[in-house]
Amino acid sequence: MRIIAGKWKGRKLKSWTGKLPVRPMADQVKETVFNVLNPYLFEGCKVLDLFSGTASLALEALSRGADLAHVVENHSACIKLIQKNMDFLPKEKKLWIHRKNVFSFLKKKQKNSGVCSSNFKPLFQTSLKNRNFFNNKNFQKKLSDSKPSQAVKNLAQIEVFDIIFADPPFVLKAGDFLMQALANSLLTHKKTVIVIETGAEEQLKNRYFDFYLFSEKDFNDKKVWFYKTE
Repeated sequence: MRIIAGKWKGRKLKSWTGKLPVRPMADQVKETVFNVLNPYLFEGCKVLDLFSGTASLALEALSRGADLAHVVENHSACIKLIQKNMDFLPKEKKLWIHRKNVFSFLKKKQKNSGVCSSNFKPLFQTSLKNRNFFNNKNFQKKLSDSKPSQAVKNLAQIEVFDIIFADPPFVLKAGDFLMQALANSLLTHKKTVIVIETGAEEQLKNRYFDFYLFSEKDFNDKKVWFYKTE
């Protein structure tokens, strides 16, 4: 796994070498995603990476000119992996880590709290059950020596983002719900682009509130959906 373009092109990123408890986006998929995003990834933009895993997408965006990235990840082993991967970042390039369940994080950022509220609880519970997937002793031991390179920071105020990535575990089948929640959230503005990765069998809508589907890419076992406002 590596950064494929930009200031740190070719830099290798750390990942788990055994049975992977996260699913980093393959280089070919990542390259296609950032080719679509190229017109929207401007110098100084802000990025949010949900279900961040290794922070590969956030670091790729920072390499290509983004000024600030927030990543949301709920597992301690993944947090340590992110901290190892961000060791090289200069001070002017900021990456903030939020150790939170993504559904809990989004629930507090809704414009209209009633729009998606009935779906938050079951998805939150399902995501907690899937934490057992990460409780691999060898995985924990492999990362136990990593040292934090930057303190974990809580979001003290609402940020708005230019690009939002969401790459949930396919078992959750959460793409449709995430688009509802993000399109209804206080995290977006009129020019925000939302990128959702789902399993191949999932189907998302063409429109969620003011956001419409402007590109869709198929990769055999997965799809990537791109939304923006008119």
